[in-house]
Amino acid sequence: MHCLLIFVDTRYSVVVPIIGVQVHTTVILSIRVWDKIAPAMASHFDAPYSVPPIEPRPLLLNGADDPRCPVLGLQEPASKAAEAYAEAGSADKFKDPKN
Repeated sequence: MHCLLIFVDTRYSVVVPIIGVQVHTTVILSIRVWDKIAPAMASHFDAPYSVPPIEPRPLLLNGADDPRCPVLGLQEPASKAAEAYAEAGSADKFKDPKN
């Protein structure tokens, strides 16, 4: 949710999530609850889609020791964010401790 809110509100100049950032699509698709509550939520607002638009604002992602959000779930959003920052010439504003 943090990224969902931050990428539409440009008043924030720096982003450092203090909660888990990961791909929730697998869980969402397996229970299909969100298809009824908020159609298109997983396909438009999951972390791989909501993290990259934070660019060009500085962003620090850290998920190495979060038992609730395994680091594997951070890989896709981090990869897409790194690409977005690199394409915009702002690679120095994105920090992913795994890289």
